[in-house]
Amino acid sequence: MKDDETLWGMHRIPDAVTSIAAAKDAKANAETNRQIALRLIRESADGLTDFDLADLTGLQQNSIGKRRTELVQLGLVRNSGRRRPSWTGSQAIVWVAVENPPQTPP
Repeated sequence: MKDDETLWGMHRIPDAVTSIAAAKDAKANAETNRQIALRLIRESADGLTDFDLADLTGLQQNSIGKRRTELVQLGLVRNSGRRRPSWTGSQAIVWVAVENPPQTPP
């Protein structure tokens, strides 16, 4: 199996060459960025939005938001039920760390 085949579904078809390169970068950095997002959320007294995470990490909001989504799926982060205005003016979900997370690390 070619390396690019392991990225099936992670890239767009119309611009496959550049999209595959971006998917490779995302796959290579996913674990590190997930750990960074979790640390930042755990350290925040008020929780963080995806926009806050983007500001703190220098990553695009949609990129770090994917890592935060994975943390939710792992049971390590949850929706606080609160919203805060983003720089766009729209209300953004405030994410907080789960107090008693599952024993499996991210």
